[in-house]
Amino acid sequence: MINLLREKAWEKWDEFWNEANDEFFKVEDIQDYTAEDNDQKSSLHLWLEGNKQASLDMIRSNKNEWAEQTSLKNIRKIRVHIVDEPYTEYLKWEIEHYKIVNIPLGKERTYLVNRKDVPDYDLGDFMMFDGKKVTRSHYSTEGRMESMDIYENESIDRFITAKARLMQYAKEVTV
Repeated sequence: MINLLREKAWEKWDEFWNEANDEFFKVEDIQDYTAEDNDQKSSLHLWLEGNKQASLDMIRSNKNEWAEQTSLKNIRKIRVHIVDEPYTEYLKWEIEHYKIVNIPLGKERTYLVNRKDVPDYDLGDFMMFDGKKVTRSHYSTEGRMESMDIYENESIDRFITAKARLMQYAKEVTV
């Protein structure tokens, strides 16, 4: 395992993504990624200000790079978000984003897992490519990804085990 800072980590992530030909599996463990998704002109910003309808309208009208990129890649795309209750405002916004963008446009299967069902889960955010390679993200307290651990030539059994366990409790988000 090696740890790469943000910019180099995303380069490695792109390499893994481009090589994947079967499945992309993503786990999100944080309840608020505002530092990644929010700026003064974002739909999240509108949502957090309380203007939910304008936020949803913006999501529907904006072209989304992630959805375009993933829809062109003909592999299974599975996203699991481990959630705490009550939901944060960020998470409420993100679930709407899943319904408008990730599921219909990005062709993702998206699931929520209640943390109460997996109280000992400790791997944080990770992405697995074809069940062979993994990136594990590290975030600042504000929710900005700072670095990734890259697992390329070593055992990823614990991530495969975590995937199987999470999927036992997963509840699919539907449009």
